Amino acid sequence: MDVWAQSNEAQDIMGDHLLARLTSAITSLVKDPKFTFSDAGIARSTALFQRWLAAMFAASPFRNADHILRSLGVDELARNAIELRNSEIRKFQLFYLPESEVRLDWDALWNFDKTKAASLAMTIMSSRFLGTPSAHQKRELLLRWLPERLEQIDSSILCPWACCTTSTCISAMRTWPPSTTSRSRSTR
Repeated sequence: MDVWAQSNEAQDIMGDHLLARLTSAITSLVKDPKFTFSDAGIARSTALFQRWLAAMFAASPFRNADHILRSLGVDELARNAIELRNSEIRKFQLFYLPESEVRLDWDALWNFDKTKAASLAMTIMSSRFLGTPSAHQKRELLLRWLPERLEQIDSSILCPWACCTTSTCISAMRTWPPSTTSRSRSTR
């Protein structure tokens, strides 16, 4: 078997090098204006891959996918607040990650498309690992912001998190965090 020989120094950095190349390739692909997602494709991709994308970008030299988000905006030089082109909302939905430092006006997104806003909020809140204080703050903000708005969505079928009914999600979010009384009962 023919194996490519690596020096010990190269083997030590091969994982970092591969991750940087992979996230750079994803960046190039997504920045291409000809590359698009369908509504069904973005719903599936967000539900299945956003966590993986968040982990890859967080571990890479990029730290997050904000450079992609900025490229989707009208002004690519904007730092923390972007004015998004409507045609790029699907890409934004996939690459707005919990670690993102780009400010998002959730009410404006809600007014633009309730289902996409709810889907993005639920995806961010369901992240298994939040490695920064800003990611935790984002989750806490969404836990206060989203529950009263979920009743405005016509159908939970349109959301990738439709594994539970909307009323179940709403009641679960309204009772979060669990009271200390209910926790003490459940441990007995």
